[in-house]
Formats: sequence, C-alpha cells, structure tokens
Amino acid sequence: MTLQKRPLRKRRSTRRRQAARCTVRGCTRRPYRAGLPFCGTHLMARIDAEARRRVFDRDERCQDDRVHVCAGPLQWAHLISRGYRGVRHMLDNGVVLCAGAHTYYKTRPLQWQEFCLRRLGSERWAELEALALEVASGRAKFDMVQTAKNMGVIE
Repeated sequence: MTLQKRPLRKRRSTRRRQAARCTVRGCTRRPYRAGLPFCGTHLMARIDAEARRRVFDRDERCQDDRVHVCAGPLQWAHLISRGYRGVRHMLDNGVVLCAGAHTYYKTRPLQWQEFCLRRLGSERWAELEALALEVASGRAKFDMVQTAKNMGVIE
C-alpha cells in the first residue's frame, strides 16, 4: 500500500476589515469613541494643550503676588490638582507661574491654599473643590468628548 501525496488545501484569502485607528502617527490604539480621530490618550493631550494655550493667553506672565524675582520658564499650574478631571481644564483652575514660584508652592501647601483663596475668593474656591470632589466620588461624570467639543479640539 502506497501513500498518495496530496497538495495542501489552499484557503481562500479574505481581507480583514481594518478597525479604525488613532490618527496620530505611530499610534495603533482605537479611537476613544466611534467617529473620533484620536485615542483617549491623544484626545486628552489635545485638550490639555488647548487649555494651556488659553491660560497662557489670559495670564501672559507669572501670577505670583509675592515680591520675588521670577526664576525659570513659565509653567501652567493647576490650583486643584490635575488628577481631578472634573476641573482639570477649567480656566479658573489654571494659572501661569514661573518655575521658581511653582516649586515654592508645590512644597508649601498652606501657602498654596492662601494663594488660591486670594486669587479666586472663598466662594469660587469652594465651588471648584465641590465640583472636583463630585466627579472624583462618582456622583458626576467627566465627559472628555464634550470637553473637547467645548474647547474646539474636535467638531
């Protein structure tokens, strides 16, 4: 009994449907939501850049009211930490500080809170804190797409 050699069966090549990808060069992640050009990381980066530009347009120089010589480049500082997404991109939550003032306040939280209260007033400061805690606790939702639309990052 001899074995016959049969050719391997060829499979039909079907083209795979290409899933949408982030439009940033080199990024292979899927868009944050269907129809959007960016993944979540790059969408947040675009929103951050727009918020930073708006704060710099508004302030233009170091806003530290202490008598000091500005040291280092200007930086975008958040009055309430940027980890609180609900207030991260609000213009009231951003301020321009020189690197020296930013470092000074970063290591002195009580002076930082005094600075924030002088800058915003106690009522607005309490509103920002309440909004930040509301989103952080889950009682309110941060909508990144709506924020991007409001800032003109996407249509």
